[in-house]
Amino acid sequence: MLICRRHSLGKQNFMEKATTNPTRARCKLVAGAALLLISAYSSATSDAQARLERYYEASASVAQSDMPERRKAAMIDAIFSSSFKEIGGSIPDEDLLPVFQATLSTLFYTVDKNKLPLMIKIFRRMAELKIAKSADYENMLQAYLAVRDFQGANAFLSRYHKRAQERRIISIDPLPAHAKQRTEWQVGEARRVIRRPVTMPDGTFLVVLASPHCHFATEAVVAMENDTALRPLLKNRIKLLAIQDLSFDYDAFIAWNRTHPSLPYALIHSRSEWPEVSSITLPTFAFYRDGKLLKEFSRWPEGGNMEQIYRGFGISYPTVAMGGRRQNSSDSE
Repeated sequence: MLICRRHSLGKQNFMEKATTNPTRARCKLVAGAALLLISAYSSATSDAQARLERYYEASASVAQSDMPERRKAAMIDAIFSSSFKEIGGSIPDEDLLPVFQATLSTLFYTVDKNKLPLMIKIFRRMAELKIAKSADYENMLQAYLAVRDFQGANAFLSRYHKRAQERRIISIDPLPAHAKQRTEWQVGEARRVIRRPVTMPDGTFLVVLASPHCHFATEAVVAMENDTALRPLLKNRIKLLAIQDLSFDYDAFIAWNRTHPSLPYALIHSRSEWPEVSSITLPTFAFYRDGKLLKEFSRWPEGGNMEQIYRGFGISYPTVAMGGRRQNSSDSE
């Protein structure tokens, strides 16, 4: 299905493409070109499937640009609204699937929980008409999970997956109502998620934003686990958080946490709780000191990026001197 291919391309861009800070003029140029593309095409046709194709083209152009990530999300949301003006009213039955796919794609880029009610409305109509395919069921479920609406996901499973083997109900341990700080969802063994505040001790602390589905992130984490200088820091000075995406797999998190007890995954609750982190390229390394962001960097190239991690913790990076003898960078002068 086209939406999956577009999502795959989007994920590759998020994981592999380094972002830079463009000039404001360049941002406006990309944004203006994308909107002009949509405006011209929307006036020429009312066919929702054709508009979906054009939306994919315009949103991909923005996603691959050098805009800041939040600007990209806002721009793609604007393209979506311009492309599908019928979302505010009644959607013709023949337009349900294209609008559903476009809404899902927009949620992928923006992780905007306000898109969920529209998706629910469209999906229920598709289910009534018996035109919803198995991929649409899975995408609807992933939308609930991406915005961390586990209660909604459970209700969806109870309603549409009648056979016991198809139901993947997750028990929920919510956060007390009075808690206001940033939060995470801890993954329990017995299909249970527990929402808890994210705690950062005083001193230097590293948050790694990653995904078990990103092999670059996996290589980075395994390298840290195998590093003798970093190994003592894993339990109390490094936290591994999974981003919001449309590929939630409970079993993948359980499998990772069983085999990596020193650095288990928890789930980020919402990007909005981390406004100071600018990148969503995987993996992203955010260094904090006494709870305040000091620096961040992204990507894990083929040769690794261990030197930056050492620097973040204030550890001298070992280098290889002439003759094969290892020495600290601080001793090399």
